[in-house]
Amino acid sequence: MARIVYGVMGDARGHVSRSLAVTQTLLERNPDHEFCFVGGGTVRDFADMGFRYEPYPMLETVVRDGQVAPWATFSNAASILIRRGEHIRRLMKLMEDFKADIAITDYEYFVPRAAKRLGIPSVSVDHQHVMTHSRCEAPEGQLLNRISSDVVVQTLYSASDRYLVSSFYRPDPKDPQTTELFPPILRKPVRELASPERGDHVVVYVRGGSLEKLERVLEAVDRPLCVYGFGERPARGNIVFKAPSQAGFLEDLRTAAYAISNGGHNLISESLFLGKPVLAFPTGFFYEQHVNAFYLERMGIGMFSERMEEGAAMIGPFEDKLEAMRGTIASHQFFGNEAIASRLESLMPRA
Repeated sequence: MARIVYGVMGDARGHVSRSLAVTQTLLERNPDHEFCFVGGGTVRDFADMGFRYEPYPMLETVVRDGQVAPWATFSNAASILIRRGEHIRRLMKLMEDFKADIAITDYEYFVPRAAKRLGIPSVSVDHQHVMTHSRCEAPEGQLLNRISSDVVVQTLYSASDRYLVSSFYRPDPKDPQTTELFPPILRKPVRELASPERGDHVVVYVRGGSLEKLERVLEAVDRPLCVYGFGERPARGNIVFKAPSQAGFLEDLRTAAYAISNGGHNLISESLFLGKPVLAFPTGFFYEQHVNAFYLERMGIGMFSERMEEGAAMIGPFEDKLEAMRGTIASHQFFGNEAIASRLESLMPRA
């Protein structure tokens, strides 16, 4: 049994979803673990689930008009970090009162720094460190994007003692003594789905993009389309706009022919786990998504374009490769929950 302070980035659902999956897997293995979650934004969802939760300032990545807004992201971070010392001291007090044994962080700034000052071991469990802590290749034309992204990850989010990286692609770690790579962490509703089926429809999920540009891509698809991310709207031909629904989305994904998305790691990983190739259009200036999309194509399990305007012309070549991509997907492992939970347990201080 361990008392765990868990710092989570809450600027979107991905970090919270991964952290919840880690938590659920740890509790399945030992229900006596106790958790205190720290963060802002969607991290408050943990309170609704009955976990102890401490709201904390969040260095969020601001996305506007379908791409990262660098100045707004920097301005938000600066306004928080100017009171950095005060925030860390308050968190140290919380960790002492909670009698924390270990700190886990998923791309959160304050928790590993407070843990270090208290001598509490801290472990990073996320995907982002594949870019900085492994021998990850850079997509062509993304050098400036890579440099700016690496500076952010190294400067703000690399204060942990160890790094357990969850990724559908796993380059060699730069330092195997501190960094280990594992298959993706999957949320419980995905793991509990019935066996995948191969239907004719396509699942589409695009966050923060232009609906007008997306529709030009979808017009080239001669299949039923289940579109999420734009709310419920009147159907347009073979395009059905669906209201947000976790159960509905996962059932549509389970029975889909393939998926179209940005380059978010969680959705790509879930699609691959269910045997679905992915056509990706990474969000502008979001370097992690560009890397994810690059490796999809490199591994032969998907395709991508940095320009959604080119998407319509990609549908035919993508569908021509579906069978080959499905075969390649079947040869890989896309489930890492148990392996990561086991490694975390081995790093927890013994009573």
